[in-house]
Amino acid sequence: MKNKNNLGEWESLPEKREPLRRCFSCSTQRNKKELLKIVRNLDGNPEIDLDYNKCGRGAYICKNEECFKISLKKKRLDKALKVPVSQEFYEKIGKYIMQDKIYELLGLCAKSGKLSFGTEAVLDKISQHKVKLVIIAEDTSEKSKEKFINICSKNNIDYYIFGTINSNSKAIGRDNKSIRAVEDINFASAIKNKLEKRG
Repeated sequence: MKNKNNLGEWESLPEKREPLRRCFSCSTQRNKKELLKIVRNLDGNPEIDLDYNKCGRGAYICKNEECFKISLKKKRLDKALKVPVSQEFYEKIGKYIMQDKIYELLGLCAKSGKLSFGTEAVLDKISQHKVKLVIIAEDTSEKSKEKFINICSKNNIDYYIFGTINSNSKAIGRDNKSIRAVEDINFASAIKNKLEKRG
């Protein structure tokens, strides 16, 4: 954006800086949108805040396994929120971080041109024996799920049911895509590894 100064000249306004927050596990400062926000809500319970707008005492953590493992081992979220945090909630954080990494890998795979999406495109790649892994959205119709599970089993292709149509589509920058096929062995291996860890 530009604005006129006192001399009537147009000049650029300084760019608005995104607020930085510190990870409670590793103490690294990052743009808050690069971190996962957790709040102690008004009831005194920990809660993941995906929209960064919930009321209550907040704490931020890097979206990576290393920070999560340190936090879990040393109970750093308990200290950050000043409230006891259950093992179940720590596991919930771990699953979210793993899920975020899977979406990131799917996005990179799409950008590299090694991801097919949509029923017809995926079926075509399977017929060409190019598919290493199939991801089926959780809210895909039962008929389509059964169809692709049978096709993958017949062709000895690994498949996973993961995420929603909306979240998976957002990750790859395409609308309404319930079926995705990974064509690169390295991406397929990395995604399978994260899916297995997520459980």
